[in-house]
Amino acid sequence: MLKVKKIPQIFIIWSDEIVNSRLDCFYWMPNVYVEKINKSKFAIKKIKDIVESIKSGTTPKQSENPFGESDCYFIRNTNIKDNHIVLKNTKTVKPEIYQKYSALNLQKGDVLICIAGTIGASGVFDLDVKAIFNQNVSRLRFKKEVLPEYANLWFNSDAFLSLIDQNATQATIKYVNNDILGNLPIPIPSPETQSKIVSIMQKAYSKKQEKEADAKKILDSIDDYVLKELGIKIPEVKNKMFFTVWSDEIEGRRIDPKAYLEMPKETIKAIRKSKYKSKKLSDIIAESIAGEWGEDSTFADHTNDYILVNVLQV
Repeated sequence: MLKVKKIPQIFIIWSDEIVNSRLDCFYWMPNVYVEKINKSKFAIKKIKDIVESIKSGTTPKQSENPFGESDCYFIRNTNIKDNHIVLKNTKTVKPEIYQKYSALNLQKGDVLICIAGTIGASGVFDLDVKAIFNQNVSRLRFKKEVLPEYANLWFNSDAFLSLIDQNATQATIKYVNNDILGNLPIPIPSPETQSKIVSIMQKAYSKKQEKEADAKKILDSIDDYVLKELGIKIPEVKNKMFFTVWSDEIEGRRIDPKAYLEMPKETIKAIRKSKYKSKKLSDIIAESIAGEWGEDSTFADHTNDYILVNVLQV
């Protein structure tokens, strides 16, 4: 377990230390993880030295009419969730597009990592499907000395996420290129130790999923109980892709389609049919106020007039 100190807000960098074009202070901020990583009992290597290749994806041109019903998937950064690659609501590309972009064909054991937006999120491609990936994702194909599952665990560690975040281009959307990614460090224990780490973490994730499933069942049962007691019966309906809304329905209201889907409309009808009288939320609240962000994690010097409080977040 890494024990780290708080990051100082004021620091000095000498001119001879600046060896590239990065002049932003965030990039040069002392990283409390670096010293800990360098003191690891295992060999520290650069990612580029332990992979066969690092390659970013692309999005086929619209003129190619690439998307259509098929068994060839198009992986985006939004498909990488909770250390896994999820195919739910994933677009598919036509077989000829999959063949045309054969350099982006995924193989079992490839590790995908986000390089734009949610940088650092990663997952091992262990699915029995055909797939290519877009430009917000890089594919890492590791040499035999590194287990993809172990590398994925390292990518999801606080230490690595801190490093990749610091090295990212601080623009509207954070971004790292493959050169930056390839030069980031990774500890390399023996294959036996890697396997042990992966086994322990897989058991931990399995327990986590079981507990989350149990919690969901309890929450669902509570929802069912509350609705039953209120006399609200929401029908099972599916939202339509195409529907009509008359002008008098939207007068003075929202004009985006989401508010007029079948499910929200049926839910409102069911609430109005309840055995209890319903009111608008605005009619029963005395006051509402937006919240504020919590403590700056880099702020360590608390003054006498500084009060530390907890902040609830979604």
